[in-house]
Amino acid sequence: MSIKRISLNYDVTKSTILPGYMPKTRFFGIENRMEEPLHWQIAAGKQPGMPLLAPVDKYERTRWLDAAAGNGWITPDTTFNQQFQQQYTKTISGTATIEPFRDLKIDLTIKSAYTNRYSQIFKKRTDDGPYEHLTPLESGTYSISDINIFSSFDKLDTFGINQVFLQFEENRKIINERLRAENPFSSNQPYIDPLDSNGKVREGYTLGYGPSQQDVVIPAFLAAYRNKNARTIGLNPFSHIPLPNWNLTYNGLMKIPFIKKSFKNLTMKHGYTSETQLTQYNTEVRYQGGGTSLDPSAIDTLTNNYYPYYFIPSVVITENLNPLIGFDLPW
Repeated sequence: MSIKRISLNYDVTKSTILPGYMPKTRFFGIENRMEEPLHWQIAAGKQPGMPLLAPVDKYERTRWLDAAAGNGWITPDTTFNQQFQQQYTKTISGTATIEPFRDLKIDLTIKSAYTNRYSQIFKKRTDDGPYEHLTPLESGTYSISDINIFSSFDKLDTFGINQVFLQFEENRKIINERLRAENPFSSNQPYIDPLDSNGKVREGYTLGYGPSQQDVVIPAFLAAYRNKNARTIGLNPFSHIPLPNWNLTYNGLMKIPFIKKSFKNLTMKHGYTSETQLTQYNTEVRYQGGGTSLDPSAIDTLTNNYYPYYFIPSVVITENLNPLIGFDLPW
């Protein structure tokens, strides 16, 4: 086996918009008074609450804004209503070419793209009052290259139901159990669907984590369609590692005398691409809890489910066999 080529790109883009900034700036955004260390940090590329390689730290962002107000950098005007905004984008892409043996070439690709947009209004509401963090909102997108081919060819049973879907239904109960164990606010009360007029208990589910609760459904869905164990799959859908897609080309058929005599060249091809997308997630403004997706405390009385940290409207898996098996036959 030989590796012909490998390339990997890791790109991070950060931006911050701070309206109401009072000091004057000159070169690199630095004021004439050089004693403020935060000025130099911003000039060097540091963004509030966004470390170089670590995830976004929302608590550090809040502390930075409070420190900026304490330094007199933010306007005290109570009529000021422009949003503090940040955007964080991380993309990973990689390619590799491998030749396991002569005449067979495999091109591998991976990719991951994560975007997080944040905004809030940071202001005084009264002349004598403190600065406040109002209407914080997050939104963004997430996508990774993936391998979902293991569940692509499962057959339907006599009732027209796919085995993967049946596994998804069973996975929900396992994920319910894991989430309940992680959440300090959870209880052992059974889940009752408030839309069920008979008040029937749903076996295998507890209050807050019903069969349609988002944090239950998404890991159960991904485990089923990735052919993974629901007891070990990550509960955070944003933390999965991108997996390689591939294109194969094989030229060894030309060594067969009949083919060599009949064709100038014959190349067999196979390609597979798959992508998992979390589309347009947003802050769930009704969320209450410990500040992560694993510790919600507020329950929606219409569904008896916890409000999730993010509202994720859809998870989309796309697959493309391009081709499943193909031949190039120049005459």
